Amino acid sequence: MKFAVGELGGALRESPLTGRHARRSAALLLAVAAGLASAGADGGDGAVRVELAGDGPLPFSSAQLLAAVEARLPLTRAPDATATAVRISAGSGAGRVLVSAPFAQLEVLVGGKDAPEAARLVALAVVDVTRAPPPAPELVAATPPPATTTPAPATATATVSAAARATRAGPPFAVALYPGVSTGLGGSVVSFEPTVDLSLTLGRAAKAPWRIGLSAGYARTSAAWNNQDFTLSTLPLRLGPRWRWRWLELGAGAAARLYDTAGLDGGRGALLGAYASLGAAGPLAGRFQWTAAAVCDGYREKVVFRAAGEPVLTTGPFVFWLGVGARWGGGAS
Repeated sequence: MKFAVGELGGALRESPLTGRHARRSAALLLAVAAGLASAGADGGDGAVRVELAGDGPLPFSSAQLLAAVEARLPLTRAPDATATAVRISAGSGAGRVLVSAPFAQLEVLVGGKDAPEAARLVALAVVDVTRAPPPAPELVAATPPPATTTPAPATATATVSAAARATRAGPPFAVALYPGVSTGLGGSVVSFEPTVDLSLTLGRAAKAPWRIGLSAGYARTSAAWNNQDFTLSTLPLRLGPRWRWRWLELGAGAAARLYDTAGLDGGRGALLGAYASLGAAGPLAGRFQWTAAAVCDGYREKVVFRAAGEPVLTTGPFVFWLGVGARWGGGAS
């Protein structure tokens, strides 16, 4: 052994060039080793920093996980901007662990595994997510940001939503005008009875089936007696709920017909009762619709107007009305 050393030393002494080359090679190897040691201690490029979230139980200890990761990747425990941060947290269900990196995430099923095996599986997932490449710049630029990242102000959202609902549903009421006719005021005589109708939708939906309706009209009929004209003027009123199905509408409620007489001393009064109606409607243009309705008024009594004991005109107990007209508003179907 001494001979070998002596021979090696003698060879080195005999060749000054060989000695300088050996010293340079040794210095280079020491520099490379120092660089590798520094990279392993500080993180450097390719290093991983593991963060354990405290939002749920994990089936292994932090020491077991860090040891499993360190066996496969350079691991750093100090903050480092160049290290890839990997977050370990509880998964979506029991026996699941979520591994999240900046550009990828995996959910690992570790149910039924012991702690070392679970740590090993999670460490393999850490390797996979850190190898995921970042998305291409053109794809990032073309992909719109999620709506939740730039939420609109609450006031603006509420204003837009309210405006959209108003445009869609319109006002909650509708007004209709009918140039209708009626019979029953003076026997079988047909009288012109124009009617205006107002309905209010019950509910917030654009097509809520229930409404409340109020209508008022005017009708006039006359009869002759001894070269005198007897005139009966009436103001029919109807109030009640209505139920709509598609383009049909059914209604019922209270009815009253106020009357006044002229030409003979018939006086004033009112007929009280109830009504039932059937209507239909369809679109015209914008918020306008065509509409048709038929109504039967039933009064508690029949009124006979007399002069000198002789009947001049008989009204009721049933008056039938029919009208076709136009309706405007948002309460229409």
